Parts: sequence; C-alpha cells; structure tokens
Amino acid sequence: MQEINIKELFATDVRSFSIYDCQRSIPSGVDGFKPSMRKILFGMRKKFASEEVKVSIAAAAVQSVSCFHHGSLEGTMVKMAQSFIGSNNVPFLQDIGQFGSRISPDAAATRYIFTKLTEAYDKIFNKEDDHILEYLEDDGQSIEPKYYLPIIPTVLINGSDGMGTGFACRILNYNPRDLIDATKKLLNNKPHAPLIPWYRGYTGDITKNGAQVVFTGKFTRLSTSQIKVTELPIGQYTSRYRDILNDLEDKGIVKTYDDNSSESVTEFIVTCPREVLRQTDEELLKVFKLVGRETENFTVWVECDKLCKFDSADDLLKWFVTFRLTKYEERRLNIIHRLQQELSLLSNRSLFIRQYLQDTKKFSGMTKDELVNWIIAENLGDPEPLLSIRVYNMTLDQIAALDEKISNTMQQLSNIQSSTATKLYLDDLDVLKQFFAKKFT
Repeated sequence: MQEINIKELFATDVRSFSIYDCQRSIPSGVDGFKPSMRKILFGMRKKFASEEVKVSIAAAAVQSVSCFHHGSLEGTMVKMAQSFIGSNNVPFLQDIGQFGSRISPDAAATRYIFTKLTEAYDKIFNKEDDHILEYLEDDGQSIEPKYYLPIIPTVLINGSDGMGTGFACRILNYNPRDLIDATKKLLNNKPHAPLIPWYRGYTGDITKNGAQVVFTGKFTRLSTSQIKVTELPIGQYTSRYRDILNDLEDKGIVKTYDDNSSESVTEFIVTCPREVLRQTDEELLKVFKLVGRETENFTVWVECDKLCKFDSADDLLKWFVTFRLTKYEERRLNIIHRLQQELSLLSNRSLFIRQYLQDTKKFSGMTKDELVNWIIAENLGDPEPLLSIRVYNMTLDQIAALDEKISNTMQQLSNIQSSTATKLYLDDLDVLKQFFAKKFT
C-alpha cells in the first residue's frame, strides 16, 4: 500500500476530483449545457443533422464521436427532449414517442422512442458562430467545442440544476420572449422589467416572495362539498398527487375523488366534508398541497473557466449579454476575413481566365512547373485552385459569372465592415423574436 501525505492528497487528487465533479454537475452560463449535453448536440449534428433516429442508437453514436467515458447518454437525451409542462420551455431534441408527461416523467424504453434536432436549435444557435467556436480534443480526436454560443442564455430558457463538490446550481425556466426583450433593452442601455420564472403551458400562478419563487396550483369550487383541481405546482405530477389525495382521504379530509387527468390536462374532482370546504381559498391551497416553493441558486461556469454565483437571473443575463457582445464582434471580424479571402480567390480566378483567353498558345506550351511559377510571379495566390479549373470553365461566360460574384461579395464585405457587433446582435434577436411569436401562439 502506497502512503501519501494528507496535504498532498487534498492538493492533488481531491482537488482534481472536485473540479471535475463540478465540471460535470454545474452548467455553463454561456450555453447552459453540462459536458454530456454538449456532447449530445455535437454528436447529433455530426451524425444525424436532420434525421430521425432511435434514442438508443443515437446515444451510442454520440458516444463514439464525442469520446464520452461515463456510461450511457440515453437518460440525458430523454430529459433534453421532454416538452411537457414543467420540463423544457424550448427542447433542442424532439420527443417522438413517450418521453414522459404531467402524469409521470418516466419515459418508455429508449429502443422504442425516437428523436431528432429541433428547429429551435438552429434558430438559437446561429451557424455563423460555428467558425469561432473553440473545439476540444480527446486523445487526438476533435470533439465538441468548449461551449456553444446561443443568442440568449439557454440556461435561463430551460433552467438547470446540479450539485458538485462544494457548489450547487438551481435555476428555473424563464420565458424566451422576456429574455429577448430584456436583451434588446440592455443593448440599448435601457432598463427592463425584472425577470420572473415562466413555464410554457403552465396555468397556475408564479410569484416571488423575497428569495423564494412560489408556484400556486388552481382549483374551483363546484359545490359546498366538491372542488375541481385543474393545475398543480411545477414539479408535481398527477401520479404523485394521487398519493397526496389518498393520504388526505385516510385523514378524513377527503371523502373520495375522481382522476380525469390526461397527459396534457390536469383534473381531479374531489369530494370533501362540508366543514373542510368552509375554509378560505388560501387555506385550501395549503390543505390540498397546491403551493410549491423553490429557491434559486445561480451558480454557473463562466467563459474564463471559473465558477461564478450571480444574485439573480437579471444579473446573469447582464453578464451574458456583455460577454456575448464580444463574440459578435469576433464573428464580425471572422466574416470580414472570410469574405476578403473569397474576394481574393474570385478575383484571382477571373484574372487567370482572362490571361488564359488572351494568350491560349502561351499557356498551352507551358509545363506544370512553369505554370505554377508563372501564377506565383503574377501574385495570383495559391496555384492549386487555379490549376483545378476545368477547360469548359475557361470562357467569357465564366468571367461574367465571376464578376457578378465579385460584385456581390464586395457588397457583403462593405455591409459587414460598416455594421457593428450590437447591430448583428439586434438583428439576430429580431429573427428569434419572430420565431417564438409563431411558436408560442
């Protein structure tokens, strides 16, 4: 048995494990994902960009291309695809089959259910940002990026929770339209309304009581001895609520009840002694366990690989917008660089064809080495793309087509050079707002 000094143990192995545990358990504030979720999106884009696939098959394929070393990804994929009330506001994977419901969050076996990337994924993660992502490596294999770059913070859209060594995170869901409006106001240096948690399809009340978020279900009085429960607090399921009513029945508070709930609708007809229903509505909400409370903890990884605890969703959003603006400038400069390269390539191609047509005999008498040296001497860039031009493209028609492309590229370059990071950000927000206006109507 090897002996080790306890100080050395805590400074090496224990410290490394603690950091790794937090990396796996606490989400990134940039893209809202934990490493396993990021690997899933990377693998789905690489293997099944637009294809519907069994969850069991998708999970295995994702593991093979993302170097996932910790068991199965199936459970994480199921959670990322769930769309019932209380789960994801905006799922990035589609739930094709039984992925759970308000009755029970349990999904069918993964060999029977299917998934694919949703349209929302492409809307929230602009493909223009793919060029500035920092991709990681694992044993020489290129894998997922350090983080993706959403337009608005996905950690607030779908929430997150986790517990690492010494740190924990509990973030509730927020309305993407509220996040878009608040982001636009921050970019325009204007105040915005405080963010309040929001769950798509939820008909109960969500309020804040100090640091606590209060979820209140709904009921209506049908008579002096009956009530109808039509909404439960977030996190409560109808299958579990039956246990609550059974317990109240044992205590004599409930005589009997009928469960008419479906996967999308909650409805319990509860019959009680008249003296029970003489209580006020506020008292009955407590009696029937229709009030839930949550305290948020906004601890996330920030871009500099440090854990940061924010005081509120508003503070997290403010940090995100400030950071994201720097990435929009990086995108703008990257686009300029790519357009300049494309313009150079098109111009060189056009000039090469013109030179060839002016003196075909001169070129036909050259060896390959002589032609390469001529291209280099004329400063036409890399010889390979020019040497690969087919003979049927060495025409005046091709020159006209190239000139049109050059004109369009120069216009794009002028537009992006005169634009700003803030303008690019606001344009993306407008497009995203239109998407959610259709999605949530």
